[in-house]
Amino acid sequence: MYKASKQDAGFSLIELLTLVSLISLSLTWAIPQLKSFIYKAELRQALVDFEYYFLQARTQALSRQEMITISRQAQTSQLWCLGMSLNPEGCDCWQFVPASQACYLPYANTLQSLRLTSDTYPHVTWKNYSNGNQYINPYRGNISNRSFWLEIQHPHTRVKVIVSRTGRIRSCVDLGYLSGIDAC
Repeated sequence: MYKASKQDAGFSLIELLTLVSLISLSLTWAIPQLKSFIYKAELRQALVDFEYYFLQARTQALSRQEMITISRQAQTSQLWCLGMSLNPEGCDCWQFVPASQACYLPYANTLQSLRLTSDTYPHVTWKNYSNGNQYINPYRGNISNRSFWLEIQHPHTRVKVIVSRTGRIRSCVDLGYLSGIDAC
């Protein structure tokens, strides 16, 4: 019977170097895939939040029987925000609730801030950024002045979001691939 000597115990240098090289090769493949997965998850979350935001505005207008104003403001494609208020002139979605021009809706003796900002989505850009207001009709729930669209993107994927005059929200992938969303 063979007994291992002290020289045979453990790993050789070649075995250890082989293991380290296999792990490093695996990581060089996995890290970019993980980064792409995180970016796409952030883009998908921004898309879901944007659609929910407009659905919430429509619901608020219909339930309150008051016109809801959605203010779109952008300084650059990376610095954008949406705000919701009862003020027909719109609101400043960069301000917080105590300010007079902040975006908020009153709820049971409190003021609820209703903003969607680029701070939440650092890798999502708003391509055709334009400032302006959209008005949600309190009786039909439609957008009263015109339909609009915007492109939100991250590296390698661009999604076009179209909000029709009737308040319908449709999304399609213009560049790249995002599972569950049709191509434009």
